[in-house]
Amino acid sequence: MGLFKFTLKILDPKVSFRVYTLVNLFIIAFKEVELTMRIGELSKQTGFQVETLRYYEKKGLLQPVSRTDSGYREYDAESLKQLKFIHQAKSVGFSLNEISELLTLRVEKDQHSCSEVKSIAEQKLEQIENKITELTRMRDALYVISDACCGGDEPATSCTILSALDDESKGVKLS
Repeated sequence: MGLFKFTLKILDPKVSFRVYTLVNLFIIAFKEVELTMRIGELSKQTGFQVETLRYYEKKGLLQPVSRTDSGYREYDAESLKQLKFIHQAKSVGFSLNEISELLTLRVEKDQHSCSEVKSIAEQKLEQIENKITELTRMRDALYVISDACCGGDEPATSCTILSALDDESKGVKLS
């Protein structure tokens, strides 16, 4: 990760071995220590705003591992993983409620089946397909009424777009 960068030029192999051993012990100890970060650092590392992280905490999507004596939230590496999971889930269209459900399945993997997860994904796919159908219908209707309008400089009293939106029977069927 590049935390430490140094060069040792030691001629005595005994000293070199001791330094190497001490450095290794430090690195091993460093890896075993559970590092925590405050909400600001978590925000920097994930790209989520601090307010968003607090909102996620309020909604139960994210929990600090602890709080300092002065009340600061502290998060760990698992919090980073969880936020990456949330980001990925949001990027494919899952709502926060659905993400909450997925997080429960993620945490309790041994108590749930893959079919449960797939069911949630398939429900989302169906919602997206329905939304695409609706958006396509809206786009097509707008093309029809937009194409029917001359777009000229004359007064809008005879505008076909306004007529279509005012009265469906005079214009295009929009729904």
